[in-house]
Amino acid sequence: MQLIRPETALIIPIVTVPSNRPYPPPTLEDLHRNIDLSNQYRMEFIKQGMLLAGAVFVFTVSFIKDLLDCSPVQNKFLVAMSWGAMAVSLLGGLGHLAGWDRFYIRYRDDFHALNEFDSTLSLTLDATTKETLRRITQQKIDKIKQLRTRITLARRTAMAAQLLGFAVGIITIAIFYYQNLR
Repeated sequence: MQLIRPETALIIPIVTVPSNRPYPPPTLEDLHRNIDLSNQYRMEFIKQGMLLAGAVFVFTVSFIKDLLDCSPVQNKFLVAMSWGAMAVSLLGGLGHLAGWDRFYIRYRDDFHALNEFDSTLSLTLDATTKETLRRITQQKIDKIKQLRTRITLARRTAMAAQLLGFAVGIITIAIFYYQNLR
């Protein structure tokens, strides 16, 4: 029996995997494509959040004059609170994007540290020197991993700021409009 994958239009023989699923196990190319798709989704999610926060901010700034001129306005502080929350959301989105950038750049540092170590192994060195180089390389990699851990914390904090800022901004502007558009 054979399976035709629509995305590749290739005929692939079916391999029975332990769970008896009627499709072959993923290849390395499939895994890379999934990682690429998840990264694209993540970036689009962040950018769409920033787009919506910016649009709500601009929309409310544009129409607030019309609303404030027409009748006695209640709870003006909600508008300022909404704008502040949208600004926090936008800054959180920028921090979130920058966090992912910094996170992936650290993998390049891992790569360079390992390549440097591999290139020194080709030299004629005694065992003590090679062990010292291995320890130094491991220390570099451990520092990079610690840095990635800190970057992940900062990135997640920025994501929380983006999402909470957006939610608070939408809720406060909705309350403001509800109280004033009667």
